[in-house]
Amino acid sequence: MLLFTAREGYEDIVKLLLEISDLDIKDRKSSQTPLSRVAGYGHEGIVKLLLKTGKVKADSKDIVGWTPLSWVAGYRHEGVVKLLLKTSKVKADSKDKDG
Repeated sequence: MLLFTAREGYEDIVKLLLEISDLDIKDRKSSQTPLSRVAGYGHEGIVKLLLKTGKVKADSKDIVGWTPLSWVAGYRHEGVVKLLLKTSKVKADSKDKDG
């Protein structure tokens, strides 16, 4: 549920789910976390909510080795890039399966 509502940008519902959901749950096919999903879609408000909890792995890699920063940079969501880089948990030089 959290993966879907985060991806779709339903910020109010995400706020409710933050209380009861595993914030680092991964999609079975892509291994993406909610943070990766919302970063890729550019949902800045939800990225802030997830990071604020302190319960997400900001550098979690998916099945192809992409982190939330990889996804957001690929889609050029500058505001979300800045949010992720402000955390001390993101490695800007992280490598994927292709190096």
